[in-house]
Amino acid sequence: SGGSGYGSVGGGIAFNRLVDLRQRILSPSNQVLFRATLGEGAPPASQIYWRMETLDIFDGTAWRPSFGSLRNYEPGQALGDPLNTYRGTTIEVLQLIRFEALRSELVPVAGIASEIQPIPDGMRPSVFKVASNAALIYPAGLSTGDTIQVKSTLPLYEADLGALASGPDGKLTPLFAAAADAGLFTATPVPFTDTSIPTPDLDFYTQLPDDLPSAIFAVARQRTEGATTDFERAWMLQYWFRDSGDFTYSTNVSTGNGALRLAKWLSDPQSRNYRTGYCEQFAASMAVLGRALGIPTRVVWGFTPGTVIEQNGVEVIEVRDTNAHAWVEMWMEGAGWVRFDPTPRSDFLPESITAGFDPAQFVSGVEPGRALREPRPATPGRDFGDRLDDPLTDPTDSGSAPWGLFAGVLALAPLAIPALKRLRRRWRLRRIRRGDITPVWDEIVDRLLDLGEPVPTSVTPLELAGHADSMLIPLAIRYSAVVYGGRSGGAGANDLQIVEEWTRLRYRRPQRFRAALNPRSLLRRR
Repeated sequence: SGGSGYGSVGGGIAFNRLVDLRQRILSPSNQVLFRATLGEGAPPASQIYWRMETLDIFDGTAWRPSFGSLRNYEPGQALGDPLNTYRGTTIEVLQLIRFEALRSELVPVAGIASEIQPIPDGMRPSVFKVASNAALIYPAGLSTGDTIQVKSTLPLYEADLGALASGPDGKLTPLFAAAADAGLFTATPVPFTDTSIPTPDLDFYTQLPDDLPSAIFAVARQRTEGATTDFERAWMLQYWFRDSGDFTYSTNVSTGNGALRLAKWLSDPQSRNYRTGYCEQFAASMAVLGRALGIPTRVVWGFTPGTVIEQNGVEVIEVRDTNAHAWVEMWMEGAGWVRFDPTPRSDFLPESITAGFDPAQFVSGVEPGRALREPRPATPGRDFGDRLDDPLTDPTDSGSAPWGLFAGVLALAPLAIPALKRLRRRWRLRRIRRGDITPVWDEIVDRLLDLGEPVPTSVTPLELAGHADSMLIPLAIRYSAVVYGGRSGGAGANDLQIVEEWTRLRYRRPQRFRAALNPRSLLRRR
């Protein structure tokens, strides 16, 4: 997954990047990497994740860190970017860590480090560096016997469950209110009241490659259908990955999480290792889906809670290479970064907060008993750049069919309207199969018109797609690049099916029926 960015060290077990984590997961030795004791008042060891680093860039092939600035550790200064501060309920945890087989420049910490404390025979605080993502770095590399005492801030997410599930009015949002009425959600609603910290610019954490397969947007929309808040969407995604039974944990799979492979892994039952993998695939997938929904998201890698043993009457946590793990953090308004763990793995992981109920049972817009259909298998996309400031309609398209000639037919019978639209669809499908993207965009505009949605001519394709549905954004980008950017081709074999799937997911059957009889799109000037 790229170079370490911090250098490398020899001997022991290397953990300087996600690629090292992958190697240890696939070929574990069960060696103890480090041992730790926690100060008074700390949560149970079984609830503590040990974080190494955040990965905040998805380049279409893998997740990697953005390599922000490094600085020397200075007592009294905040470690890392204040953006990493959780705004909800937290607890300060003192931890004494002795390193065994771990070979890394990255230092594992329970929570977000806030202070390195000097101790006799311990590592000097002045030798550490701090990354902008709050990672602690020891440039010389960890060795057996190295010891550090760290104070950190540990979020208590379960204590804030009621606040996360509440809206600005202090009441539970619809999904959780319905679950509470059924006796399956017991957290007390309460709003986050601390508004003193302004919301940072989070656009960086929503960025995705321009050529991301449309099937990924389709999966994201489908699996969160009916959700009304980002926390509801995140809850639904984690439940799907971890608790629904649709995914299988196994290390006997090929590696990698590139965009196209990821799309097929999620949506194509004929794909290799379909919905089967380990934490890297699950964390990478949920993070991409989160960004596809516009939720600021990043991947974190480190270790799951270790095993508690007793040494000289003291509880000691042992963390082994078998605890290597990756998970997801999503930004929740008012709270900050919240951990979600999508891996369907029973050993080592704390109990899932989403295991209590199936959220799809408590969202509106999903017909009772209706199984959500899977999106079509993904097809390769292309990178057409970012030329988006273009008018809505195509001023140069000379291949439009003379649909105005059929206007007189519309008065004959209502059945003529659906028949003409089927004819138009077949004609467009032939053009799409030849690589023409313009019929895809025409289909989107026509469906919006027939559904009674506003389609102003003054907006760009990207603006229209963003207003209608984020699932349409990749199509808008490709359409703009082809028609106004001088690119050729651009249409995917399944683009028309994606438009039809979007219509089915967003609009109820009565709306679709009325739209099928609406002649407005047939009368549109081309």
